Amino acid sequence: GQKSPKFGWWMGTVQIDPFNPGHILYGTGATIWGCDDGTNVDRNEPTHWNPRAQGLEETAVIDLASPPSGPHLFSGLGDVGGFRHDDINVAPPGGMMLNPLYNNIDGIDFAELAPGVMARVGRGGPGDKRGAYSTDGGKTWSPFATEPKGTRGSGYIAVASDGKTIVWSPSGLPPNVTHDHGATWTQATGFQNQLQVVADRVDPNRFYGFDSRSGTLYVSSNGATSFSAFSTGLPTGDARPRALPGVAGDLWLAAGKSLLHSIDGGKAFVDVANVSDVSTVGLG
Repeated sequence: GQKSPKFGWWMGTVQIDPFNPGHILYGTGATIWGCDDGTNVDRNEPTHWNPRAQGLEETAVIDLASPPSGPHLFSGLGDVGGFRHDDINVAPPGGMMLNPLYNNIDGIDFAELAPGVMARVGRGGPGDKRGAYSTDGGKTWSPFATEPKGTRGSGYIAVASDGKTIVWSPSGLPPNVTHDHGATWTQATGFQNQLQVVADRVDPNRFYGFDSRSGTLYVSSNGATSFSAFSTGLPTGDARPRALPGVAGDLWLAAGKSLLHSIDGGKAFVDVANVSDVSTVGLG
């Protein structure tokens, strides 16, 4: 027999047009459904429903990337993976990023000086492929051939400014480095747990890794081969570093109740005045 259509989940408010009771709308976790013949139920006749929203999805923005050339924006989203946005005024005609298609993209990055090179990590893809790279600005993607030993989750991804090094810090694991698009991985030394890793946007050998549990910033100046502690006593919790394009060693840390700024590669931070509530920062 016929299967009943799926009319969404996380259903919320229902609205009936006061001037036209046959016109009904209701919201879900996916879209807004509507019909124009809702009064058919009074005559025991079928009603007809279809999505009434264009580009509307209940989701969470997990990560964003805006390269200096090419597409305006790449989005990493919950439930619907993410998109390459060549035109931010229209829904991406190619749909979600593929190969692999993720439920969640947890991290996406590009090479600042060679923005055609990109990498992303996520969850819910076919065959449990949790990482992928692109060399054509996100037009096409290829899963990493291998994963760091012990990988069980997505974590954080960072691409060197020249695109020759990718650093993946999978959930619960130290940073791992590849120079061959994931054919081989080498674990960084100097730290045994997961770090939130970002690349310096100028110096291809420099990476920053923040340990949100201890409030310690680790820095690598040898292409993430090894990390060493530079700054301690920084805020703990959900604090994420960001490096400024065009200026080597310029680093920002969104730390909940404060915004911290370093101009010496993370040796010293200054608390930015008049900022008291910040969860993330974007730099263009």
